[in-house]
Amino acid sequence: MSNTPTLALPFVMPAQAQKHVTVNESLLALDGLVQLRIDGLAHVVPPAVPEDGAFYGVGPGPSDGFAGQDGHLARWLDGGWQFSTPQAGLIALDLSTTRLVVWHDGAWHPPALLHQQELGIGTTPDAVNRFAVSSPASLFSHAGSDHRMVLNKSTSADTTTLMFQSGWSGRAEMGLAGSDSWSLKLSADGGSWLTALSADPVTGHVGIGTASASCPLEVAGPMRCGQSSSAARPSASTCGAGACLYDSDLNQPIWSDGSQWRDASGTLV
Repeated sequence: MSNTPTLALPFVMPAQAQKHVTVNESLLALDGLVQLRIDGLAHVVPPAVPEDGAFYGVGPGPSDGFAGQDGHLARWLDGGWQFSTPQAGLIALDLSTTRLVVWHDGAWHPPALLHQQELGIGTTPDAVNRFAVSSPASLFSHAGSDHRMVLNKSTSADTTTLMFQSGWSGRAEMGLAGSDSWSLKLSADGGSWLTALSADPVTGHVGIGTASASCPLEVAGPMRCGQSSSAARPSASTCGAGACLYDSDLNQPIWSDGSQWRDASGTLV
C-alpha cells in the first residue's frame, strides 16, 4: 500500500529519495480536505480566475478543464487543476450557501437529519415522541407564499389530532379521532371527553354537542340567542335577513326580514 485508505495521502516509502516531496503532498492534501470548504457544488466549467487552493464541486456533464471529472473535487493549485474523489461521509462547507453538506450515495446532501431516528431540541426525545421541542414558542412560516402543515394517519379508524394539555393532562383535542369526521372534544379531567363540535366529511353537516348531525346544523340541546334591549339592538339590515335575536324588553325572540325586526307572528317590532 502506497497511500492511506481514506484520504489517499502518499506514504513515505523506505529508502525513498526526496522524502519532503511526499510529505508536502500529504500536507497539501490535508490542508484542503480537513475542514473542507467548497466554492459551489455543481460547476460544469472551470471558473475564469480561481484562487489558489480553492476547491470546486464538479457537476454532471462538465466541459473544458473539468471534462470527464463528474462528481470529483477540483482544486486549483500551483497554476493547475488537481482532482480527487470524495469519500462517503466527507463533510464540507458550501461557501455559496454557507451550509454544511455531506457526500454519500454519489452526491452532496445536507447533513443526514432526515435519517435521524430521534431528534430533541431543548429536550430529550423518546421512542414515541421521536421529534421533541422544548421552547417558549415555535414558528412555522411560509417560504414565499403558502404554508401547509400536514397530519396523516394510516387508516380511517386511526387517529390524527392536535392535543392540548394542562399539566400533561388532556383538556382539548381536535382532528380526526378514530374516524374521518373532524371533531373538537373537551375534557375537564383528561379522562372523560365530550364532543363539543363535529363536521361530517360526506355531508358537510356540523353538529354542536353531537357527532352525527342529520342536517346542515344540528344542536344537541337548547339554543340561546344573543340578548339585547329594544333600544340597543342592531339594525335589521346590518344583521341581514334570517338573523335572530332575543329582545329582553319584549321578552321574546325576534328575527330580521333584511330591513326590519319582526316577532314570531311576523309583526313588526
